[in-house]
Amino acid sequence: LPLIANVGALCTLSFVDINLNEVCFAELKVALKANHSISDLTISGCGLNDPQGKILCDLIVWHGQRRTESERTSVSGTYAVNPTGWRTLDFSRNNFTDHLALPLAEVLKYDAFLCGVNLEGNRFTSKGAAAFASVPLQNKFLRSLKMSCPGMPEYYMTRLNESIHQNSMSIPVSSPGEAKLIRNATTLHRPDRPVDLPLERETNFYR
Repeated sequence: LPLIANVGALCTLSFVDINLNEVCFAELKVALKANHSISDLTISGCGLNDPQGKILCDLIVWHGQRRTESERTSVSGTYAVNPTGWRTLDFSRNNFTDHLALPLAEVLKYDAFLCGVNLEGNRFTSKGAAAFASVPLQNKFLRSLKMSCPGMPEYYMTRLNESIHQNSMSIPVSSPGEAKLIRNATTLHRPDRPVDLPLERETNFYR
């Protein structure tokens, strides 16, 4: 895990169905803060709890503050998401509960560089899930927000889906993702101006 901090070409990092104990997670926290090249992060089915989720929230904020207007990369006359920042987060199938819902939702509302977030399979109840209903309304750059919970009112699910759909149909002029979005999501660019996507290095950890 400490080696992750120094891999400058690492764009995709995945931990799937691995038990990240407190020692491993502490090392991962340091590595994630030090590595500025990761854009797509997956920590799925790793048994993370609310305190660890709060640490991830702090890291999201930290990386968001690190990226400034000057870090945006010009591509074909438009702005593109800088590859040295978190664009997609997959925190599915962990043990996050309603205690994390509000602080995580607040973080997601104001990070304009995030394009996709997956929170499916956690332990949110309808009360916790309701905190995320307004996220795409305030963060117009978010193109995908996946979550599921038992008993979530149809009103919140409809509101969430409609907001995500509306975001996907239009990109604000000031969006840092105007030229390209995330892999497995909408890619927008002028057909007469192809966008050359850089080769990405990917590291996956599976049980």
